Amino acid sequence: MGLISYVIDGPVVPTALVIAERVASRSPRAVQETKRLLGYSQRKSVQEQMNEEGRVFGELVKSDYCRALFARFLGR
Repeated sequence: MGLISYVIDGPVVPTALVIAERVASRSPRAVQETKRLLGYSQRKSVQEQMNEEGRVFGELVKSDYCRALFARFLGR
């Protein structure tokens, strides 16, 4: 797939741990779906990918995790 997010000049483990902690702090289901959708995109058309992403987003936005994030963002 060839995704590059960072180029690190020096020890990579400290940066990798920071990134891993950030990912681990996210909704486990959202992380799983993101990984699945990345693979899905390799096998499906752009339209099929967009439809699947919309379906997944529609499910995840209803989750307790997402509701709590929205409430925190809105200061409720």
